[in-house]
Amino acid sequence: MRTDQQRDLFGSLWKNFQEHGYLLEWKDRKAYLLGLVFYKFLCDNQLRHLRSDPELYDDFFGLEGTPDMERRGANRLEVDITQKIGYFIYPDELLTSVWQRDERSFFNEGPQYSVERALYAIESRLFGSDFYDSFAGIFSDINFTQIRHLGKSTTDGLLRVIDFLASIPDDQLDYGMLFDFLLEKFAEEGGRKRAEVRTPASVSELLTGLVTANRPEIQKAYDPACGNATLLIDLAKKGGVQVLMGQEINRSVYNIARMNLMAHGVHPGNIDIQLGNTLEEPSPEHNDIRFDAVVSVLPFNTKWRGIERIGLGDRFMSLGGLAPKSRADYAFVQHMIQRLDEHGIMAVILPSNALFRGNAEARIRRFLIEDRNYLDAVIELPANIFHGTSTSTSILVFKKDRTDNNVLFINASRHFEKAKFQNHLRPEDIQRILSTYSSRRISDDYSHQAPLSEIASNDYNLSISRYIYKEGDSLDPNKIYLPLSDVITQVKGRKLRTEELSIKINVLDLSPDPFDVAQSFTDKEKEWNSGSGKLIEEDTFLFAFYNDKVYLTQFKYTGTPIFIRTGTSLPFKLKIGRVDPNFFIREMFSDYMKQQLRRYVSGTTAIQRVSFSNFRKVRVEYLPLNEQISRVKEANKEYIQAKELKIQAERERLGIDQAFYTEAASLKHSLGHDLSNFSSGLSLLEKHIDLDKVINPKRGRSLRDVLEDMKQSKNDITQRLGSFEKRLRGKEPLEETSLSDVIEAVDSIFKRSLHFRWEVIKDITDNPKDIKFQWAPESFNTVLKNIRQNALDHAFKISNPDRDEIAFEVTILVDWLEPQNRLGEQANYTRYIALAFKNNGAPFPKKFGFKGLTESGQTTDRKNHSGVGGSDILRLMEQMNGKFELSTDDDAEFPVTYRLLLPLI
Repeated sequence: MRTDQQRDLFGSLWKNFQEHGYLLEWKDRKAYLLGLVFYKFLCDNQLRHLRSDPELYDDFFGLEGTPDMERRGANRLEVDITQKIGYFIYPDELLTSVWQRDERSFFNEGPQYSVERALYAIESRLFGSDFYDSFAGIFSDINFTQIRHLGKSTTDGLLRVIDFLASIPDDQLDYGMLFDFLLEKFAEEGGRKRAEVRTPASVSELLTGLVTANRPEIQKAYDPACGNATLLIDLAKKGGVQVLMGQEINRSVYNIARMNLMAHGVHPGNIDIQLGNTLEEPSPEHNDIRFDAVVSVLPFNTKWRGIERIGLGDRFMSLGGLAPKSRADYAFVQHMIQRLDEHGIMAVILPSNALFRGNAEARIRRFLIEDRNYLDAVIELPANIFHGTSTSTSILVFKKDRTDNNVLFINASRHFEKAKFQNHLRPEDIQRILSTYSSRRISDDYSHQAPLSEIASNDYNLSISRYIYKEGDSLDPNKIYLPLSDVITQVKGRKLRTEELSIKINVLDLSPDPFDVAQSFTDKEKEWNSGSGKLIEEDTFLFAFYNDKVYLTQFKYTGTPIFIRTGTSLPFKLKIGRVDPNFFIREMFSDYMKQQLRRYVSGTTAIQRVSFSNFRKVRVEYLPLNEQISRVKEANKEYIQAKELKIQAERERLGIDQAFYTEAASLKHSLGHDLSNFSSGLSLLEKHIDLDKVINPKRGRSLRDVLEDMKQSKNDITQRLGSFEKRLRGKEPLEETSLSDVIEAVDSIFKRSLHFRWEVIKDITDNPKDIKFQWAPESFNTVLKNIRQNALDHAFKISNPDRDEIAFEVTILVDWLEPQNRLGEQANYTRYIALAFKNNGAPFPKKFGFKGLTESGQTTDRKNHSGVGGSDILRLMEQMNGKFELSTDDDAEFPVTYRLLLPLI
């Protein structure tokens, strides 16, 4: 059958299962469908083998009706067939025989129970043989009695699936292709939240190509976290591999791995997959074996118990020490190296931040490079190439028999085919990586051979940007540049004595706008600060590089010191006479400056750190002072012209004359400023004065009564300001769109920053293009940005020491029903698409909540961390006829949830 016909048949099977197996839980649906397909594979595979010899074929069907007691090893045919294909099925145990023979009933004996008996017989018949380990418990996830409580419709649905499978002729299916198809579908449906991350075919081809390059024969291969055994299958296809070994911690996945190997034509006798925790309970069957090839796509950032569980094991202590309990990445690397033969090769995929994380992991990297010289290559892959995660990944290649002192770095992150939900490596991309690795060819912007001394000078940081970098890419060779060490001096500040009253400065307090960098922070309240950091008591510049954006503030000291936590921002001064301050500020925000800064970024939290020693290496353009001042004047003139054009365009869009627009914009700014000062004054009064004891003798009212009236006036001003802002901004017209556009918008906003780990769960069965509703695209993007910024600012201000990254879970649910009234059975319901954005930042204070977010948080304001963008979100959702809800759960993994509801057409 042609490949396209195969795919059509696979699609029909998947559609049949979607229609009839939908009542099962996701993990059960996967286990039942793959288990039933594997059962058919075993039947069809045996029949194909028998059909090659007509006499055997006739002898086989002559065994029909053999009593159970006479079956086990009682005839020569069973013994011969078992030796050749690894198992034996009697004629009445074939799927077609079971289905044709039994009545399709539920409460009486039915075909589902005959299927169970057949599966048990296939497994138990092999007990004591060389092939038993390959089949032991392989059908344990299929139990029709267990799902009986789900009702007759569930079982009847599965029977229809069995009926469809039984109707397919035994010579029609390519089971290797079918398993690949189904596993791909389940990966798309489940994502990382529900299942293991599936290795894409292109990544598997690349990884196995690296370990087989220039190696004519690999006899033993191993994967310590084998998942569905995709990598082992690809190694088997390349030929020469005699034994495929691996270990998997999840029982259901362990069963699927063995099924997958056999469905791809691997003989059961060549399979040795063990169940268990590789790090804490490595399979004793593998302890004394050393492998020619070791490959794996490790579970990203998995935790482990380390010394609490295994003690000071030689697997780890002899290879640089124990990896941290919060991340087991390098524990897996150490285990794999320990299993590697002296002349073997190993390739492993890790999250890219494992290339530069510090402390214990940095010590392990240094040991493997400096002491053992095992690292052979580092290859950075494109982002978003795995299902269910946008984590940036890299390949590390290790060899024990290296003779040179160079490590090859390849930057493949920019070479891929971009797709809507997942990027792909093209055949030409894979071939370029493999040929570069084999030849160790050097290319200015693609590959580089770094001597061990260069890696040592970078403190064994393996970030690709440190090695594949060409100054000509960002610096004009016709211009003169000075290192910042010639232009700036570090401001040391002083340490806190114990607790001192000061203004605490976070990164987001700094300015991202080159035309608004001067600040004194007098609008921020002083607080008692302590901990690691420094106090600044002089005029200084403050710099940070955060979320791939430059933040810079020119701080003016007014008598109150500011407190900066260690590692958040860099304080410095300009050397007198070398550079004009305004020119320096403009250059710091330039593209060539950003490109240089990216080279020195480190850290795994939301803050991308650049150390001061690396910051001093960055180069800034040098011009005579008079030319610098002239350049600044030109830039200011261009800025003013651009602003006037923007105002003119906005005025024309809203149809407002120039005079009214100028007056309205000025009034809005004035009201907002006065309101902010008013709010601060009220807060200070309440802290320092007993308001109930201050009485006005003429009116007989306390100051608290007066302040309550003032608060009410403040709320009235807030509402009037909101109404005015709506009029000023106008209303974006609604247009029809589909769910696929929403998913694309979410992806574009939430997958932009590599320091996040995003989970996008699309709990839908229809084609996203067919789900229609109305939206205002610009307004919707503003809402998404505000939700994202709100979480960033809130989680940054209220830090959580147990989390080193801000994570989101985005759930998309169709047919969220909301009653339009409260009339019980008479209520009309509106159908919505619901988007829930959950983040793992600290929960909102209980007194804050939805009202605080949407009223206290006026609009997106970088200087006001609580309630960022609250009223923006509410206003824009109302414009789109939608709803905005907020909920918090202190005990949940993702305590804060923003829910957006948009009505379906």
